[in-house]
Amino acid sequence: MNLFTHSGIPDSWYIGISNRVRLSRENMSSSSQTVVIEVACGYILAGFSFESEPRLRMDSIVCEMCESKVEQDVVYLQVLKELSALFGKHLIVKPKDWRVLVVEPLLCPNILRDSVVTALLSVFHVQSVAIQPNLYMPILCTPMETGLILHIGEKESIAVAIFDNRPVI
Repeated sequence: MNLFTHSGIPDSWYIGISNRVRLSRENMSSSSQTVVIEVACGYILAGFSFESEPRLRMDSIVCEMCESKVEQDVVYLQVLKELSALFGKHLIVKPKDWRVLVVEPLLCPNILRDSVVTALLSVFHVQSVAIQPNLYMPILCTPMETGLILHIGEKESIAVAIFDNRPVI
């Protein structure tokens, strides 16, 4: 697994997809192009599945808005604004040509998940959207079905046991 520690980028970014299949931009077919977006508290990490690290880190306020019980319309407009900046200014790709993997916090609010999926499918017309919790990514992107995941974050640490591709709680 490729974990990295660039300044400002936490170790929670897991791009094991690129570890199993090394692809370059030139030999990728249009059906295998995937943008990976990790929504976290205070920032969004984004990049491509064929790269070993995120291309950018962008400040975000959508998680804080969800925690402060803001209406869904306000959250949706902020998600649209941030995704527009992500695709238009930073990644510089046409969203409709890409599949999207959204990596979300384990206890992500439904209002945030619904807003992101609605924006990606209705406004940006991406090919498909897959959503995975950030703690499961080290297991999901490897052939292993069992493991212990320890995430040491900025504010808290979380340990999750995975058995037979399911969390043991």
